[in-house]
Amino acid sequence: MFAGVDPEKALRKLRSLTLCSLGDEAADDTVGFGLVQERLALKDGDEVEQAIVNAVVDEFVDAKIDQEKETVFIERSMPRKFKDAQWQNIANKLYSWHNSIELVLNNFDAVRHHLQALNGGPNQGDQQEQDEEKE
Repeated sequence: MFAGVDPEKALRKLRSLTLCSLGDEAADDTVGFGLVQERLALKDGDEVEQAIVNAVVDEFVDAKIDQEKETVFIERSMPRKFKDAQWQNIANKLYSWHNSIELVLNNFDAVRHHLQALNGGPNQGDQQEQDEEKE
């Protein structure tokens, strides 16, 4: 093996990443234990469940296990590769956040102007401070 690499940790991470891929490939986000067992090279259902729990604990996926149906519903998974769709999604979110922040700043500015108008103008507070300093 490679120096400094813990084989158990490497295998756990590889299995978690493979589970992420299975979640991405599943049309309805549901994957059967049999496929998980096959793709992750596991011995039985107990190992399948443990691999899923490990992936959840390590924050690779958000998933729910249905023991009765022997399936796992993968709500969210960490993408193994960023494709154009993921980059576009991030760009859209950033654009939305930018617009939201801009709206909040504009609202603050409007409130500030309104308060200044109520208090006699933008320099009223400055004039009061200057008067207090002279005393």
